[in-house]
Amino acid sequence: MENQYIYLDIGDTVLHLRQSPGEIYLDLINSFGMDISGIESIKANEAFYKAWKYLDNKFQKPDYRDRYSFHPKGSIGFWNDLIAFFLNSLHLPNHDSLRKYIFESFETGEHWEIEPSFFELVHLAQENEIKMGVLSNWDNRLRNLLKKKEIYDYFDDFIISGEIGFEKPSSEIFMAAEKRIGRSGDSILYAGDKLSLDWIPASERGWKAFLFLSEWKNQPAQNNFTKAENLPKGCDIINKLDTILGKHMNSIDAKAP
Repeated sequence: MENQYIYLDIGDTVLHLRQSPGEIYLDLINSFGMDISGIESIKANEAFYKAWKYLDNKFQKPDYRDRYSFHPKGSIGFWNDLIAFFLNSLHLPNHDSLRKYIFESFETGEHWEIEPSFFELVHLAQENEIKMGVLSNWDNRLRNLLKKKEIYDYFDDFIISGEIGFEKPSSEIFMAAEKRIGRSGDSILYAGDKLSLDWIPASERGWKAFLFLSEWKNQPAQNNFTKAENLPKGCDIINKLDTILGKHMNSIDAKAP
């Protein structure tokens, strides 16, 4: 095991939002002192994902250059535009101070919960002298967020799209990881929650990849997505991160007749 290395995605793998983005935005707007009466959480969520789709289409490029660093004003410019779109969609005042308040709030750690099985993986990795790294699509707030959640020091390396300049599923971000640690192929273990951004590109590099669906966070929308017929053959589904270094079962083969 001494030749192995673990990379982990962060969003919905190591860190989970306590509420949906739209609900968090509404709570922040309310705590800012603005009237949000009559705005239901479902409407706020629709506004958020509409804003995300608009910015995603505008700044995601065919070569998967990182959207945050590609924005003329960087990550703060990307999120400033998204929050402004969100506020305008709900016909709420679009104040500079409110946008700044929402943006900075997501770096404090208060909206994020740590995946419980992460600490079990940390224990196993340390026991076997295996190092771990971050490989995530995120902006330049991620390092501070991990420090606020007091898990930064568990990682030996940080491959962050906002720093690398490319985002998953680009092979550039995975190659950057290989170059950084001097390893390749199945000596690298990797877990992430998205098939197209995590499992497929990592598997194409020959990494030992796992599709992570947390037991802690109930995600009904993923139930249909993770049916055997919807996933590639050989796709290992795990519900706990420590399974990476323990006995795992291929969920596709297990469900096959």
